[in-house]
Amino acid sequence: MEGKLPHFEIGLVMAGAVSAGAYTSGVIDFIFEALDQWYEQKAKQQEQYGEDFSQWEIPPHDVLIKVMSGASAGAIVAAITAASLSSDITPVIGNPLNKPVKNKLYESWVQRIDISQLLKTQDLNNPKAPVLSFLDPTILDELGKDVLKIKPTGKIRTYIADPFEVFLCVTNLRGVPYLIKSQGSNPNLKGHSMVKHADFMHFAIGENSSQVEGAIALTPDKSNVTNWKILIDSALASSAFPVGFPPRQLERSSIDEYEKRKWEIPSRDPIVP
Repeated sequence: MEGKLPHFEIGLVMAGAVSAGAYTSGVIDFIFEALDQWYEQKAKQQEQYGEDFSQWEIPPHDVLIKVMSGASAGAIVAAITAASLSSDITPVIGNPLNKPVKNKLYESWVQRIDISQLLKTQDLNNPKAPVLSFLDPTILDELGKDVLKIKPTGKIRTYIADPFEVFLCVTNLRGVPYLIKSQGSNPNLKGHSMVKHADFMHFAIGENSSQVEGAIALTPDKSNVTNWKILIDSALASSAFPVGFPPRQLERSSIDEYEKRKWEIPSRDPIVP
């Protein structure tokens, strides 16, 4: 619109990456570092020059990150990022090795996860416990609990939408039944029953999170702990794979998550407007 500054809306999509999740974390960490500093400078330019953008020393346009999705390692990065949105994220500069850092992305992926942890047998301490996976997921469970402990500082990032939506890809082993309706000579047949195993968990974060239909609401102050735990469990479920890591049992807050979901039925000859 005339007289309006350019406004860019961004969606972050993070694929499965196994150990390369450390790389994904680094990218997200840098995005936060860059945008935090940019918006700090924008506030100073606004105070000094007001709306006279010709004098601004930095680009004055706005950025809004509205949604984030992830699968496997990308889902873990998404969950850590979501839990950190209202907290300070201290950028990691240089190589701190094992020195304490105030950055859950770096701490989780670089300092705490490695093959030595995954080859332990803490998950078998109980002799009656079933063997669910080749790798020991104990470190992942511990990281999940620590992510829930991230203290919100009240930091407001204006480049993060409210509500901010998060989609985590999961495989539904039981499957979600649905019906492709059809009409034929037999009136008793209503259609063809199918089962869909591709699934996702949908979350919304922010003061307006409850307004997102079909999403599990997460408040920035983490007062609804149960829903935040579902987010962590969903990320661990997304990263599970046969033999490697154990499956996770997920709970949904309401059947509406399926009832109101729009199922896409592929067409051989789609109508292109």
